[in-house]
Amino acid sequence: MNYGSKSRCLNKISYFFYLRKRKTLNTFFQSFCKRGVYFKLSDNELDKIRLKKVEELLRLQSMPKEIININTSDDLNKLINNFPENIIVIDFWAVWCAPCKTYAPVFKKVHEEYASDFIFTKINTDENPSIAQYFGISSIPTTLFIKNGKVLRKFAGVVNYETLKQILESLKSQ
Repeated sequence: MNYGSKSRCLNKISYFFYLRKRKTLNTFFQSFCKRGVYFKLSDNELDKIRLKKVEELLRLQSMPKEIININTSDDLNKLINNFPENIIVIDFWAVWCAPCKTYAPVFKKVHEEYASDFIFTKINTDENPSIAQYFGISSIPTTLFIKNGKVLRKFAGVVNYETLKQILESLKSQ
């Protein structure tokens, strides 16, 4: 067989593999069709899926890696709206609070371990009483877990590292 130029030969080979791959995919899709599962997606629908995946990837890459100090309710609302699918862990504290000072290293240590899975924030209740009042914070330290603007869990007082780690693990698996 004479294929002519080298590029034409490579094109024939790649076309052969394309057909082989296409046959494999057709067999794959036919097996699903026999089970009643149909894949009919238009190019527009595929583009939407691709765009959604890219947005998710960019959101994960832009997820804050440090503990964020929230200064206003607008800051908190922006955070909740920008990361609706992520769990936000909020530590309500005050400068004069001795238990808060005891809890701070535990919160920081857990943040270092789970920074890629959760967004960690701190809210000073003396500087932001309206946020504390909105969430019904009556004692500090209080830790709140929010996703999609809804409170998933809330506890008041100091907990040790292992307890906080167990809570985060249980929330991570949800």
